Amino acid sequence: RCYTVSHRELRSGDRIMVEIVSLNPLKCVEVRRPIKTYTGYRVITSTTNELPTLVSRLGPSVVVNTSKNGVDYSDMELRKRFVLEVLRKGGLTLLFGTPRRDFNEVVDNNVVRKLGVKYTLNFIPGQGTLTVRTTEALHAVLSQVNSDIAMFSKGSKAK
Repeated sequence: RCYTVSHRELRSGDRIMVEIVSLNPLKCVEVRRPIKTYTGYRVITSTTNELPTLVSRLGPSVVVNTSKNGVDYSDMELRKRFVLEVLRKGGLTLLFGTPRRDFNEVVDNNVVRKLGVKYTLNFIPGQGTLTVRTTEALHAVLSQVNSDIAMFSKGSKAK
């Protein structure tokens, strides 16, 4: 059990960011300042018409439609080319569909074009199930891309 210090009233079920300040006894302090380390992905919602503007505001990135019908991501040359492009651009935007339909089946083709989708990739080929939950797909994609960044960026000047 962690003894947590907070300067506001907390209710059961509240989510807060804490920093461990002591291991014995275990003591945490609520963190209210911006944190420079990665603490999780960001989810942004918008209408279909707002989506291209929203994606462009995120900054330069490689835009990927994740799809069970996409190009198999296990091809090493594709992975290397893809990762080096992500490093050059400085970002990655992933588009996910619903349990029943891929992103490009949910959103109008004009919107997909405006988003500048560069790749349609299947990160989980032979998944053995009809659908993959978005949170599971996100972890699968990011773990592969992070691993590839570590592997392919060692000899690259694209950092």
